[in-house]
Amino acid sequence: MLDKIDINIGSSYLSSWKESDAIKELIANAKDETENGDIKIKNNGDGSISIINIGSEIMPEHFMMKETNKNLNNCSMGHFGVGLKDAISVLFNNKIDIEIETSCYKYYPKYINKSNLVKDKCIFIVVDSNKREWVGTEVKLKNCKMDFVYEAKENFLSYNLECGREKIILSNEKGQVIKNLDSKGKKNIYINGIKVGESRTYTYSYNIFGKESYRKNKVSRDRSKLKAEVYIEDLKDIILSLKDNEVINEYWYKIISSSSGSLSGELVNIDILAYIINKKDKDRINIRIMPPGKEEYLKIYKKLNKNARNIEGYKYLILIENHIKKLEKKIENKKILQLYEEIKKYENQTLNRKEIDEILTVEKFIKYVKKYLYEYIDKYEIVESQEYKVEDKILFIPRNRFNEKNLLNIKKEIITIVNIITDNIDYKEKVNTLKNIIDKLIGEFR
Repeated sequence: MLDKIDINIGSSYLSSWKESDAIKELIANAKDETENGDIKIKNNGDGSISIINIGSEIMPEHFMMKETNKNLNNCSMGHFGVGLKDAISVLFNNKIDIEIETSCYKYYPKYINKSNLVKDKCIFIVVDSNKREWVGTEVKLKNCKMDFVYEAKENFLSYNLECGREKIILSNEKGQVIKNLDSKGKKNIYINGIKVGESRTYTYSYNIFGKESYRKNKVSRDRSKLKAEVYIEDLKDIILSLKDNEVINEYWYKIISSSSGSLSGELVNIDILAYIINKKDKDRINIRIMPPGKEEYLKIYKKLNKNARNIEGYKYLILIENHIKKLEKKIENKKILQLYEEIKKYENQTLNRKEIDEILTVEKFIKYVKKYLYEYIDKYEIVESQEYKVEDKILFIPRNRFNEKNLLNIKKEIITIVNIITDNIDYKEKVNTLKNIIDKLIGEFR
């Protein structure tokens, strides 16, 4: 024995880490030490497992590193030396023996009493001499279950790609957009290929290309799960560099298919949201803002949009009201309509649920009337009259004709308008064709 190093951790040391967390740290450190992140994880067949990197070596001073010590040579294991000591302690206290071997040294942990007055033994790193031809570091774990290793490897993008759980679909200078192929549905956040977080609300997984300064300043020494606010700006940089229509369409679909009008995941970030909207459709989108807390509005929204989620043809984007002020400054060439303000055009009074339902039913109805009768109708007005009429391409709609029940009888309403139009003999030859079109549309209203 050349020497022993006190790492100031006792045999009763309690850590939130599991064995797999400790192995994750050892693998991450080994990856940090190689330029391309390539390492070997080998089952030796004798009940031991080796984690090997070629090129960099752990030196005795790395075990004496404190969390604030930054005066290290070019060994990233040294940079995360406190995490390295934690990993060794967690494994050793769970009866997994560790032996670390380099070209010059062998290291292994050992319990030693520091004082007769204290029952708890402390962990020391025993340092012995060694002679090997290759330069690198091999960490050998004895009495270690392979399940711990498999669980640890799930924290690395390279492993999840190899296993077919994830697929890189887009790369740029900021990072990578990754499609999750796992049925569990969790989306992972990686920094330089090492998992630092996860989410069920994100559209994709991401790998952030972090610089050395990023790791030193943002990633905790144990590479634990990070809160989204730590990496959201880096995530935004990746998304705002996207030009791929397929990926942007996926974000867009998530926006328009929200059943409550609320947003989640990456789209909570207002800059990301604005970017996707601006990329999708520069001219045709009307953005309607749903007032928050209005349950009747949300129910109507679900009803009216049940069959209207075609990405390319969708003209109305519905969001929660509290996004409006931020979005107004960021959306290009968009007409932003606040739904409740639009409704007030029809009534100068507080509308109850029945009245709101009537107005939205009319809007749904008139959308189809104008689409298929555009030659004859250009505008519409709601009137107190009991009958439809068409004058100068304006359709006058009896206010009392529409309610929730009549939404299911929309065919009858359209046919009524067609009959009004056909009072003019010039239109009669087109009636049969028009009625056939209407018959095909009826399914969209149910």
